[in-house]
Parts: sequence; structure tokens; C-alpha cells
Amino acid sequence: MTATALIDTTTVRDLLFAGRSIESTGAVDTMLQEHGVVKARLTDRPNVGRAAHDAVAASANQFLSTDLIDLAVAGWKRHRALIDAARRTAASPNSEEIVELVTHTIDSVQRPKIELVVNGVPVGTIALDLRVSFALTGVIAVVRRGCLTHVRSGSGVISGRLTIEGFDAVRREREYVIPGVVQLPVPVRLAAPSPQTRR
Repeated sequence: MTATALIDTTTVRDLLFAGRSIESTGAVDTMLQEHGVVKARLTDRPNVGRAAHDAVAASANQFLSTDLIDLAVAGWKRHRALIDAARRTAASPNSEEIVELVTHTIDSVQRPKIELVVNGVPVGTIALDLRVSFALTGVIAVVRRGCLTHVRSGSGVISGRLTIEGFDAVRREREYVIPGVVQLPVPVRLAAPSPQTRR
């Protein structure tokens, strides 16, 4: 398995479809048609079936724009070593801590729903289930002033699975490596600032 660079703009779509928006939309559309997911909700409105398929596929594709780093950060926010480092640096504002995260896992589950509306009337919802799992090692995290500011190095395997109404749309597993430094767009606060820094 060839490793792919994990940067701040790497998305769930990159994981599942190597970034190809057309392919992801087509895969979702095919699954919807094979299992009659949209058709079952439009039994008395057959003329809007194609438009409804396209709308659901486009909405699901947009959902895949979620950045993988954002999902990882949501897991790192609960990591004890990072929380402890954040508390220490919050108490000593001029300090910085470099935290090595040994082998660890992060599991992310998201369950959005797409509402079908025809002529202003809701006719049903389509339930999505996105599961992304990270198995990472050697990640170096930098914590300043109680915040996670960036990560550097590290590698691992990320797997993803998208289901729609219980039917598999796609599942993939890829090996990733963090090349150099990944600066978080906004520092992620892990501990409240000390009273001194609030003045």
C-alpha cells in the first residue's frame, strides 16, 4: 500500500474516491437506484425521481468534503496527554510542549440526514452513516497557551465507510503519512486560559 500525504485539505472524498467528485456522485447515485432508496419515498411522484436522485447524490457528495484533519482533531481533543499539556501551557503562557502521540486510534461517526422536499412539501428523509477510523503512530503534536496549534510527522492507516439507509455505498482503506508540519487553521483550545492571560 503506497502512502498518501495527509494535509489540512485532505477530505473524506479523497479517502473514499481519491478526490474525484464525479466518481463519488456517480457511486451514490448508482447505489440509490439499485436499492430504490429514493423511489420508495416518491411512489406517487414518479416524475421527480431523476431530479430527486441527483439532489440526494449531490448532497451526499457535499458531505464528503469534510476534512480528515478536522475529524482527527476531534479525537485528539479527548487525548489525555494533550489535555495535560494544554493545562500546563495555559498556566505558563510563554511555554510550549511537544507531545508525541504513540500508536493510537480515533473513531468518528457522523449520521446526517437529507430531507426530500417536493414542491415545498417534505416527503421523507434519507439517512447517511459515515464512519472514519484512524490508526496512527508517531504523531508529534505542538501545544501552546492551552491550544493544539499544529502536528508534524506521523503515519497510519485511515479507513472509511459510507452507508445510505443501511446500504453500503463505498468503503476504502488508505495509508497516510503527515509530511512535515500541518498547521491548524485555528488553534484548538484544550484548556481554559490562566487568569494572567485573560488580563
